[in-house]
Amino acid sequence: MDGENRVRFHYTLICVVLDWRSGEGEICEPESHAAIGWFTPEDVEACAYINTWETLRDPSHHWAYPLSQWRQFLQQAGLVLAYEEVTPKPMHFESWATRMGIGEAAVAEVRRLLFDAPPLPRARLRPRFEGEAAYFDLTEALFIARKA
Repeated sequence: MDGENRVRFHYTLICVVLDWRSGEGEICEPESHAAIGWFTPEDVEACAYINTWETLRDPSHHWAYPLSQWRQFLQQAGLVLAYEEVTPKPMHFESWATRMGIGEAAVAEVRRLLFDAPPLPRARLRPRFEGEAAYFDLTEALFIARKA
């Protein structure tokens, strides 16, 4: 597998690397378990909107996949899903948006895109104020999978 076509799970408990074109997978430890981080809606436009928004905040961001694609990646890597849990993760906007060191204008645009998002991305991200602080949710999935 060449490096540019790999998808690496975020927040891995172990190393799982998948080639999204061929479906080949490498598991760094035998009988390993894996966990991933946040994912996007299944809707193509909502997925693209959220990924564009995230790339503005983090230019190194590649792509956040919908849940169905993460399941497919696991299956293509020869893993059997043993457990799945989906939960929203509240994020403090200011600390999240400034973490990557982008300028004030970019932070303002990321905030605008969050609060002015179309209905599907807005429903997923749930932008809101708690007092004077802005918050939103990144919906995360935890997958525990075993080698088939």
